[in-house]
Amino acid sequence: MSIGNRGGGDSWVRILSTGTTRARKKFSQDVARLRTKKIIETKTESGNFMAKLAKKGFVEYLKLKLVDAEELPNNDVCIVVFDIPEKKRGLRKLFRGFLNSNYFFFTQKSVWVSRFDVSDILNELLVYFGLEQWVKIYIGKEIISSR
Repeated sequence: MSIGNRGGGDSWVRILSTGTTRARKKFSQDVARLRTKKIIETKTESGNFMAKLAKKGFVEYLKLKLVDAEELPNNDVCIVVFDIPEKKRGLRKLFRGFLNSNYFFFTQKSVWVSRFDVSDILNELLVYFGLEQWVKIYIGKEIISSR
């Protein structure tokens, strides 16, 4: 299998079917499993098989990128401060869950800190979900540590 017209986030890509019958069958099973887990969405357009990451898939993609995050130098920390409105409760819960499971610890419910340089990855997440107006990301120094 190969991917044509690469794109990220919300882009549809054309999937070309190649390889042995066994390989194509395995690929179809893998796609079905990812679709069932809501990692990808698929469609057929003008006879072409198309796929894109679903929201859950995009979050998983960003989690994989976090694995490569570098620790910030000189006791610097990445600070995330947010005030996501009540009408966006589901996104706020998703965002907190993302922070909680990915190198962040909270100092208050809406203030989270990490020792890793994840600001670019968080920015991708904010833009994708339309949260950038309610979230601020800072890089700063921790002066007094409670640990």
